[in-house]
Amino acid sequence: MDSIYDSQMRLVDVILKSLDGLMYGSVNITVHDGKITQIDRLEKHRMSPPAALDTVDKHSKVTLNRVERAGM
Repeated sequence: MDSIYDSQMRLVDVILKSLDGLMYGSVNITVHDGKITQIDRLEKHRMSPPAALDTVDKHSKVTLNRVERAGM
């Protein structure tokens, strides 16, 4: 039978492995009745938008600024 210390160290190991290599994102620890029941890792991958989307985005901002100045 494992000791409480061994169980806790396994949880710490799982949490540390979840953090390993994570550049953007989060690690969520769910607790029920004082015990860890779930560990979730959410990893985000940042990507640059294509040039065509940059052009559309700039146009949208210009249009939005004109509407705001017009009081609409």
